[in-house]
Amino acid sequence: MRPFLELLGDGDSLADLARIGPRLAPGELDALRAEGFLQPMGSRGFEEVSVPDVIRTLRALWGAGSGGVRTRSTMSPTPMHLGWFEIDDEPCELVLVTGDARSLATAARRRHRALVLVPTDRAVTPELRARHDSRALVRFVVLSECLGVHRGRVCRVDLPVPMPPPLPARAHAPADKAGAPIFDGEARWEQLVLLKQDNRTLLARFERRSRRLTAQDLGLAGVRSRKPCAPFEMLMTFCENDGCLKTRRFGNAAATKATLSRLRAGLKTAFGIDSDPFHDFQRGVGWRARFGVSEGERELERELSAGARAVLERAGKVRGGR
Repeated sequence: MRPFLELLGDGDSLADLARIGPRLAPGELDALRAEGFLQPMGSRGFEEVSVPDVIRTLRALWGAGSGGVRTRSTMSPTPMHLGWFEIDDEPCELVLVTGDARSLATAARRRHRALVLVPTDRAVTPELRARHDSRALVRFVVLSECLGVHRGRVCRVDLPVPMPPPLPARAHAPADKAGAPIFDGEARWEQLVLLKQDNRTLLARFERRSRRLTAQDLGLAGVRSRKPCAPFEMLMTFCENDGCLKTRRFGNAAATKATLSRLRAGLKTAFGIDSDPFHDFQRGVGWRARFGVSEGERELERELSAGARAVLERAGKVRGGR
């Protein structure tokens, strides 16, 4: 469990299975998928860390109610209130922190009874353990020491009998199932052009071939909802801005980098190109795509024959003139 909990503490939204897989104990990867902690994203070797599913499971394991508090979608550098439960008939707050020294110090200043869940012990010193033990007003609990796997489920193993969460296990698609690249043959990013046709469709061009693509085709849609995810919206933003990305639309710098990382992994898998589809970040410019981009509508209009253009102009589908 520790490799996954390290990712959680670092706020990483993407799990590189080649890195964490060999470090997980047998059965742990399947258990993480069963609880929804890891979600497929259509890219071979990468899965998404689902913070909401982690939070819901932690609430269930400690019997805490959310009290109407919205479940966060990402980890926060400040302590996160998960809900309330009771210890010896007294209310106790359930709190989740990233586990660095600052978040621990902030959580320790709570003036009411609280149980603070810490992903790993990387910043939990012996002094902190002694000061925040089971008798303290604010108690620290290290998840890597009290969570484990029993019968294919993530459980609390700090109890006399391992206790799984009272939540149904998730069905999970095979992680290694990935289709062939969109275009056959050796390709480079510089040979590829992506045209935005509408908010849900792209036209991909390679040499003399073209193909319409949706978020699902690129592995950038939700598994259950099938709705485009943030990386697909980011790809559309590249198309709308001449292949550049310089915006706070996707959050702060760390959140933007995380979304870009997911987009990078999805594109590399979908097109079967190992090199980076983006240039390095440049101050004042942002990120630039190595592939060609366009909003597509005007370019497609220019390719219409004279007869087709006349018909569409009369129907008001395109503007007159060139």
